[in-house]
Amino acid sequence: MLSKLPLLHFDGNYPEGRWHSHWQMDPQILLLGFVLIAGYLALIGPINERYPGHESRTATRKQIWCFLSGVIIMVLVLGPPFHDWADYFLLSAHMAQHLVLMLLVAPLLLLGLPVWFFDPITNRPWLDRIGGFVFQPVVSFAAGNFIMVLWHLPPLYNAALYNDYLHGLQHMSFLVSGILVWWTIIAPNPRWHKATPLVAGLLLFANTIPGAAVGAVITLANSGVYEFYNDAPRLWNFSLRDDQELAGAMMWMIVPFAYLAVLTVIFLRYAAREEAKDLATPAKRREVPSAPVPPAEHPGV
Repeated sequence: MLSKLPLLHFDGNYPEGRWHSHWQMDPQILLLGFVLIAGYLALIGPINERYPGHESRTATRKQIWCFLSGVIIMVLVLGPPFHDWADYFLLSAHMAQHLVLMLLVAPLLLLGLPVWFFDPITNRPWLDRIGGFVFQPVVSFAAGNFIMVLWHLPPLYNAALYNDYLHGLQHMSFLVSGILVWWTIIAPNPRWHKATPLVAGLLLFANTIPGAAVGAVITLANSGVYEFYNDAPRLWNFSLRDDQELAGAMMWMIVPFAYLAVLTVIFLRYAAREEAKDLATPAKRREVPSAPVPPAEHPGV
């Protein structure tokens, strides 16, 4: 079946440049990065200023840097040399790309979005209802992890490596997966479900399970679970088995570590807030009222 797919993504010309890379950036990736950055800066600047009340619609320096950093990291990880290592030689390099998109790029993009970005959507009831449904904690958790697991199934994973269009869709799907999973934790639009610390902790813990399971299966499976890499030249004497085990171990260990690290931060912040509340509230003295003293009895004369 795979042999019948058009070889738009791989034509057999292995990179022969320095560090085993063609050192050619995909124009589509550059265009995507440019459109995202230019569109973002236009929206928080000139476009925003055309409408009344723009003084209250601002983006903080932190938000701007988060969004720009997310786009730049995305362009870098999908460009050379990572692009060539992942697309021609190493499953582990391909897995690293996916992890960066899900665990780093997606949350950075969300952290860069001001709440007012969503006003044009939430002001339309039918779009607001769709957003409210999609980003419910259970729905976004299930959808995000379903996308992640689906693309790691060998038939789809292999097909993407043979076809440029599918490969681009795969990468964007991992980014969407990350956005869905991180949404209720970061909540750039609190109107669409901002998780309480308890719910956020439960979601983060639950998110460790699908990624760890996929990673464990890849690590423990027989060599060549993704047949595209079976005949690929081995870089740096890195065997097919070692490459697959590293790819699986990355998914098995990094995904739980990332979510548990954020869970720890949320817990510590929650504990600090509660402690601050206790210190700010003056202790109330609870005085136990003494029993009333009966009036003295005067014997009659």
